[in-house]
Amino acid sequence: MNQFSVQLDSLMSKRGWTMERVAKELRVSRASLYNYRKEEDLASFDVLKRAHEKLGFSFSYTDFKVTPRSKQGIKNRSELQQVLPFLESVHQDDIQVVGKKTVGRDTLELTVQIRFAG
Repeated sequence: MNQFSVQLDSLMSKRGWTMERVAKELRVSRASLYNYRKEEDLASFDVLKRAHEKLGFSFSYTDFKVTPRSKQGIKNRSELQQVLPFLESVHQDDIQVVGKKTVGRDTLELTVQIRFAG
């Protein structure tokens, strides 16, 4: 996050590089760009790759010649793991919230109990 943020700040200080232009080049919203600069959000691999290819950014320990594992070997969506059979049998009545607490400004932690019919 820090490497991306530093490089974004450096680029944005150059003449002609506005938030709008950089957001358009990276195909992200201005809000996302703001969060990347403030190190509040980590850009996806695809965004980092576009930054590398279009803006000349470089990142330690990142090789853009290697496809990330999540995309390797999957030729189409039918090869993705399907929903496990026992999860299909769970109904709303089988789920009970047994605890909840606020963990942050935008985060709620729920403890749930799920009853699986055998």
